[in-house]
Amino acid sequence: MTKMYPSIRMLGYSSAIAASFFFVGDASAQVLSGTISVPSQFNPSTWNFPNRTQTFSMELRRAVQTWDYERTLKMTAFGAGFHGFFFLSSFRFLDKRIGYNRVFHVAATKAVLNQIVFAPIYLSAFLYYQSTFVTSYAGVNTGSPTEFVSQNFLGLYSKAWLYWPIVNCISFRFVPAGVPRLVFLAPFWAAWIARIGTQPSTESSSSLEFGRLDIQSL
Repeated sequence: MTKMYPSIRMLGYSSAIAASFFFVGDASAQVLSGTISVPSQFNPSTWNFPNRTQTFSMELRRAVQTWDYERTLKMTAFGAGFHGFFFLSSFRFLDKRIGYNRVFHVAATKAVLNQIVFAPIYLSAFLYYQSTFVTSYAGVNTGSPTEFVSQNFLGLYSKAWLYWPIVNCISFRFVPAGVPRLVFLAPFWAAWIARIGTQPSTESSSSLEFGRLDIQSL
């Protein structure tokens, strides 16, 4: 029983880390897409209110009122319930099979294998979750989850090849295995989530013919 405690603790850490950057990433996506209302020019010297503290609180209150917190919480739940466990397990598998040596050719091999073997599984689960539980994340009625996955998978997967092999190679090369690696990757995941979660500002925008994930401009 005692041997299980480190694994359980590591799983808890990974879930907490994933939940935090999913929260930050989705909230950032809503700011970038205009879902959360923020001042177009955040310059206190231009505020005409006599009490600038009051003005700031009013702007902050408006931002909170326009925040789709349910979407953010659903995204956070995906991070806590799936993301942390999935990549903690997949990275551990790659480390055991390929080796723990932090040299370039080993790191590059693990990064490419991760993109070939595990990324398709993860992206399919990610898109399925969006269509099933986070319909506002796509912005429109997504139809059946399987159709949503098939329509959006290839575009997101092809763009991921331009980003994640490089980031993961750096992490495999320089960062110790386990929780430190997930901590290192957290800001990169937050940026990725913020980018793919940025919705087009108009209904006529067609970054994708099906759904509203902004994949083409990644």
